[in-house]
Amino acid sequence: ETPNLQLSKSAFWLKFSIHNATSSDQLMLALDYPTLSACDFYYPEGGRYLVQKLSDTLPFSQRKYQHQNFLFDINLPKDSTATYYLRVKSTEQMVLPLILGDSVHVAESISAKNILWGIFIGIIVVMVAYNFFIYLFTRDRSYKYYVLYVSFIGLTQTTLSGYTYHFLFPEMPLLFHKSIIIFPALAGISAMLFVRVFLDTKHRTPVLHKIFPVAIILYSGAILFRLAGIDQISYRMIDISAICTTFLSYAVAVKISLQGYKPARYFLIAWTIFFAGILMFTLRNLGALPYNDFTNYTMESGIAVEVTLLSIALAD
Repeated sequence: ETPNLQLSKSAFWLKFSIHNATSSDQLMLALDYPTLSACDFYYPEGGRYLVQKLSDTLPFSQRKYQHQNFLFDINLPKDSTATYYLRVKSTEQMVLPLILGDSVHVAESISAKNILWGIFIGIIVVMVAYNFFIYLFTRDRSYKYYVLYVSFIGLTQTTLSGYTYHFLFPEMPLLFHKSIIIFPALAGISAMLFVRVFLDTKHRTPVLHKIFPVAIILYSGAILFRLAGIDQISYRMIDISAICTTFLSYAVAVKISLQGYKPARYFLIAWTIFFAGILMFTLRNLGALPYNDFTNYTMESGIAVEVTLLSIALAD
């Protein structure tokens, strides 16, 4: 099973043995979770243990392999067994999906995921560009907040997958570390602004409309905590804010849909799909659901469908 170490200030040690039943003496270990603060891999050589250290606090160019995942070389003769150690530490959730194989098979696994991420990023870019041009012609505030929301939700997911560390902030690891919280907080704030304008909550649900500033304050607090270096509180605030704002938006969409406002029905379908994705993602973070390909990509799948349906709702 994939270890889920929750949110902790501690460093954790993992001990495991590898038996090389392949035809190669050169293996590779990949830790497919790029938001760990530090990962040290201890391996036996010449009767003692040596260490390979990787961290997202160092410039990306210092990595031997130019990839956001933690990749370690293993020199292990065929038909032999050795014991290894990993020391991990993070201010974020610590989930440890390990991939072991020769370099070819590990590269194939990474390439397959890069293709899926390329499709997701392509959908985000198309939706942002298309609706931004519509905003330039219409000056409709709904389109403005939609473009902001989709941009930040896309940046959030690419940050959690390490792509912003690789491509946007390769020499500024501190910015990558801060963006792990700042981007999702800005996505949450822009989502609340979009919902208020698009569904006209001020007139259609005046009572629920007054709750939206509370959600915006929660997200703003997460940003301030992150900037102040209080990382773990900021991380947990994002989880709490995401659940609260999802339920709030869902309640607003249901109420307005029952009033017969047609675009709200599109919004409700889109938010239902997104709600399911974010709920499963959060439950995975809390350890209630296992870490696997299904739970790992529920958020991205839900977002891709959601932003498409919201674009249809805007057009309607």
